[in-house]
Amino acid sequence: MDPMINLGNRRSIIVSDELATKCKFQLDVHTYLLVLEMSHLDMERKTCNVWVEIGFQYDIHDYLRTFDNFVSGTDKINSRNERLKNIAAQDMEIAFDILNAIEMTKRTEAHFIRKTDGFQPSAFYSESPEWNRKVKEDFLSDAKNLVNNVDASDCPRFKYWKHETRTFNMELSFRSTERLAPFDQIHLFFKLITANCQPGTNRIRFVYNEAESDFSGMKHPINGFYPFTNESGKVVPIINQGHAYSNSEITWDRLYISVSFQKSAWEQIITFYIVPYLLFNYMIIKPINNDVESLLSISSTLVIANVALLIVTSNNVFTFYEQAVLIQILTLIVATLIMGFVDTEEHSNTLQIVLGFANFGILLVLFVSHYMIAWHENKRILTHIQRGEYAALDLS
Repeated sequence: MDPMINLGNRRSIIVSDELATKCKFQLDVHTYLLVLEMSHLDMERKTCNVWVEIGFQYDIHDYLRTFDNFVSGTDKINSRNERLKNIAAQDMEIAFDILNAIEMTKRTEAHFIRKTDGFQPSAFYSESPEWNRKVKEDFLSDAKNLVNNVDASDCPRFKYWKHETRTFNMELSFRSTERLAPFDQIHLFFKLITANCQPGTNRIRFVYNEAESDFSGMKHPINGFYPFTNESGKVVPIINQGHAYSNSEITWDRLYISVSFQKSAWEQIITFYIVPYLLFNYMIIKPINNDVESLLSISSTLVIANVALLIVTSNNVFTFYEQAVLIQILTLIVATLIMGFVDTEEHSNTLQIVLGFANFGILLVLFVSHYMIAWHENKRILTHIQRGEYAALDLS
């Protein structure tokens, strides 16, 4: 018996003849995902580099009933009974792909078979702290109930389980709300699909294995973006099982896993909202007394300083903070024209005070409106993702 299985939580799986008939061509593929490292964000291409491990666990009985024709074994034999007498772990694998992967480079892979005699394994790879103390066998393969080969004629449901793992370097495309910067968010997806369209792939159902999955490689900030975490600081992905793609009368199952990131906005708020607002005060800090030359000198300097902020922000979209800088430039120009046409020193001080309050009002209205628009937009997108409504986000 496999010591990895928690005996207290194990349940015997009894399947009636009727249920066995109904489930004959249904293949549940228990899937886990480990994000080992997240290394780079390319905001221009909207891609991210990640190092991940993906694993599948499934009942060999169900696999053979679905994909027997694709199991070749060691010898090229046409007879099914002869061909499926000596099946190695490497002879079986799930045809899958990551839909939003621009590039995938496989690093390693592993295949093995475990015997459980009627129980679904409760764990893919994890072990209890006391596991090693209870092992009495001389070989780990015996302790883990590993077998080298199986015979299809002696392979009832829930007796043998195939495990396969692969690690990849991936470049994944992501969804970004860049135009909402500095309140923008990133939504990174792992869109797992069946591949090759070979007969039987529409019978696969991906079942997410939460206990074996881990996203610790994303817990550190990258390019100023921080992942959404729970109260304990653990990255919690959004899982959408049962998402499907249909073509005519055939439907293929998909498993979408997404992790959201947000930026600490204070740096951009200070740079693009507060600093331009404070610079405007050079216009009103002292009475200019109709000195047009001084007025134009101060105004042009401040305009150039704000234009420099726009130059250093090379974006493909017109972001909120760029709007804030542009509005500040327009405010400077309008204020310069107003102050230049005021001739009397009597109204000069009052006018400067009015312009100061007006500039503060513009900043306040602009900042609050940007924040509220971004909050509602980010909430709308996150709600669609949580509900699996990818068509509404053009992510289907």
